[in-house]
Amino acid sequence: MPGPVQRAHRGVPADAPVRADRRAQTVDALLPTFTVAAVVLGLLVPANLLLAPPPGAWVTAAVAGGVSAGFALARWVCSRPRGRALALAHPHEVGLVACLVASLFPLSQLLLDADPLATGGLMVFLLAAGTLLNERRYASVVTAVCLLQWLLAATVHGTLRTSAPVGVVLVCAAALAHVLNAIRCRAADRSAAAEHAVTLAACSDELTGLVNRRGLLDAAAGSSGPGALPPTVVFVDVDGLKQLNDAEGHDAGDRLLRSAAAALRAATRPGDVVARLGGDEFALLLPALPLGATGAVRRVEQALADAGVPASVGAARGRPGETVEHLLGRADTAMYAVKQSRRAAGGGRPPLPPAPAVDAPGPAAGDPVLDGAATARTDLGDLVRACAWLHVAVAPAHLLLLPSPAGRTMTLVSVVLAVGFAALRRADRSAALGPAVARHASALLCLALVVVCGEMVLYADVVPAPWASLPMVLCLVAAGGALPSHVQVAVVCPATVVVWAVVMASQGDPVGWIWNVMTLGCALGVAALLHVTHARTMRRLADAQARVRLAALTDQLTGVANRRAFLSAARQAWEDARRTGEHLGVLFLDLDGLKQVNDSRGHAAGDALLALAAATLRAAVGVDGLVARLAGDEFAVLLPGCGPDDLPARVAGLSRALSEAGVAASTGSAHLDGDASVEQVLARADAAMLRVKQGRRSHALPVRQAGPPGARAGTGVRPAAAGPRTGC
Repeated sequence: MPGPVQRAHRGVPADAPVRADRRAQTVDALLPTFTVAAVVLGLLVPANLLLAPPPGAWVTAAVAGGVSAGFALARWVCSRPRGRALALAHPHEVGLVACLVASLFPLSQLLLDADPLATGGLMVFLLAAGTLLNERRYASVVTAVCLLQWLLAATVHGTLRTSAPVGVVLVCAAALAHVLNAIRCRAADRSAAAEHAVTLAACSDELTGLVNRRGLLDAAAGSSGPGALPPTVVFVDVDGLKQLNDAEGHDAGDRLLRSAAAALRAATRPGDVVARLGGDEFALLLPALPLGATGAVRRVEQALADAGVPASVGAARGRPGETVEHLLGRADTAMYAVKQSRRAAGGGRPPLPPAPAVDAPGPAAGDPVLDGAATARTDLGDLVRACAWLHVAVAPAHLLLLPSPAGRTMTLVSVVLAVGFAALRRADRSAALGPAVARHASALLCLALVVVCGEMVLYADVVPAPWASLPMVLCLVAAGGALPSHVQVAVVCPATVVVWAVVMASQGDPVGWIWNVMTLGCALGVAALLHVTHARTMRRLADAQARVRLAALTDQLTGVANRRAFLSAARQAWEDARRTGEHLGVLFLDLDGLKQVNDSRGHAAGDALLALAAATLRAAVGVDGLVARLAGDEFAVLLPGCGPDDLPARVAGLSRALSEAGVAASTGSAHLDGDASVEQVLARADAAMLRVKQGRRSHALPVRQAGPPGARAGTGVRPAAAGPRTGC
C-alpha cells in the first residue's frame, strides 16, 4: 500500500487512507457478524418448527436454514485471502448484500404470519444492520427496505390500521438505528483519522511542516517502478544558520528555516517532494526530469534568493538500480563542492544571513477530529437529541392509538421524558454546565439509557397487547451499541430483561411469552455483538490517539521530548512551583561541532552524535528531570527542585557525563523566579550558553568510533579536545 507521502504527491485525496481504514474496520466487523447471524438463524430453525403452526413453520424454517448456510459460507469465503481482498475492495457493498439477504427471514415471517410479534425479528435486523454498516447511505437503504417490507406485509394481511402502533415502534427503531449508525461511523472515522495522523507524524518535520527523511524515502519508494525515469535529488544547505542562532537566538534561526521551506515549496511542481532532512539541510525529490537538473537547480536558487535565504544547492540525477540513500549522498557531495568553490572564490564564509522580519507559516494545527475526549459527549448529545424528538413525536401517537388509560399514562411519560432530555441537551450546550456534562458524559449516557429501559418495561406492563414488549428491543440494542463500558452493558441489558420478566410473569399467553423471550434473546445477542464491535473501534481510537500524542511530543531521532512537550511540561511545573514554593532550574545546551561532523563524516554521524548526547543527558538527569531536544543541536533540561545554589553542581555533573561520552557542548543555565515566563527564562539560559560559546569556541570535531546503541557501524563521536563549557 502506498505510504502517506506517496499518496500526497500522486494527487490522491487526503482522506483516502481514512476511507481505506474504514473499509478494513467494516470487514473486521462483518466477520463476527456473519458468525453470529449463522448461529442465531440456525437456532431459529428448530424454534420455528416447534412453535409456529404449519405449513408456515416449514417455510420460515427453510428460509432461516438457507440464510444461515449463506452466512456460514460468506464467513468461510471472507476468511480466505482472495475473499478478504474482495471484501476489502467492496466492504460496504458486501455488507449491503448480506443485509438484504438476511431480511428475507423477517420478511417471510411477516408475510406468513399476521401476528404483530413477527415484527420483532424485523426490528432486531433493522437495528443490527443500521448500526453495523459503516456507510450511512447503505444504512438508509436497509432502513427503507425494512419499512417497505412491513408496509407490504401489513397491506397483504389487511392489518395496516390495527397494527399502526407497531408501525410507530418500527419507525422509532429506524430513527434509533440512524443514531447508532452515526455513533459508530464517527468512532470509526476518528479511529482511522488517528491512525493516519500517527503515520503522518512519523513522516513530518515539526518546525516547517515538510516531510522528513523518512517521508522522503517513502516518496522515493513510490516513484520507482518499471519504466520510470530515475529521480533527481536537489540538496540544499542553508548558509550561516549556526551563526544566526549564535548571534540572534534560535527564534531567528527558526524563522529562517521556515522561510526556506516556504521558498522551496513555491519552487516545486506538482508531484515534487520537499523534505527537511535535519538542521539546515533540505532535499527535493524531482521525478522524471529527462532534460537534467540544471533548470530545477536554477529555479530553486532563484526562489531562495527572492526569499532572502542564503543557501548552497547541489543536484544529482539517479542511475538505474541506485538506492535513494546513495543518490542523496551524491547530491550532498555536489552541494558541498558548490559551497567550497564559493568559499574559495569569495575568500571565506558567507556573511551572516538576515533573520526574516515576518515569520513564514508553520505546519497546520492538528485536526480536531482526533480529540477523543469529546467522543462520549458527542454520543450523549446525539442520543439525547434523538430521544427528545422521538418522545415528542410518539406522545400524540400514544394518545391516539393506545387504549385508555394506557394511552394517557404513556403520553404523560413521553412528555416528561422529552422535557428531561431537552433539558439535558440544553445543559450540554450551555457554557456554565457544559464542562460538567463533558466530565460525566459516560455516566449520563448510561443514566439516559437506564431511563429509556425503565420506560420500555413500563410500556410492556401498562399496554394490554402481546406486542407491547417489542420496544424492549430498542433499549437493549441501543445500550449495547452506545454504552462504552463493558460493565455498563453487562449490568444494564440483563437487568432490564430480568425486570421485564418479573413484570410479565403474571401475564398469560405462553406462546406470546415464548416469542417475546426469543425476540429479546436475539436482541441481547445483537447488543453484545454491537458492543464488542464498538468497543474494538474505541480501543483502536484510544491506542491511536495515545500514539498521536506520543509522536506529537517526542523527538523522532533521539526519543526525548521535543520543544512542544518541554514548554508544556515547563509551564505546568512552573505553576506547581509557584503554588508550592519549590525551585525550578532550566539548562540550555548546544552541541559544539555538529555542523563540522555533518560536513566531514556525513549526516549519519551527526545523527549518531545527537542520539548519544540525548542518551547521555537522559541517563545523567534521571527520572527527576526532563530532557528535550528543541531543534538541531539544541537541548534543554528541566530540573524541578533545583535552586540557584544547586544549579552549578547539576551543570557540572551533566558536563562531566557529556565529556566522558566524548560530546562537546556549551551549557547555560537559568532559574525560574519572579514573574518571568518559561519562554523568557529559556531565553536567559540560551543567552548564558551563547556567552560561554563566544568566549571559548571549540575547533575540535567531536567524532569517535563507537556510536550510541542502535547507531550504524562506523558512525559516532570521538573525544573532543575541549570538554563541555558551562555558564549560569
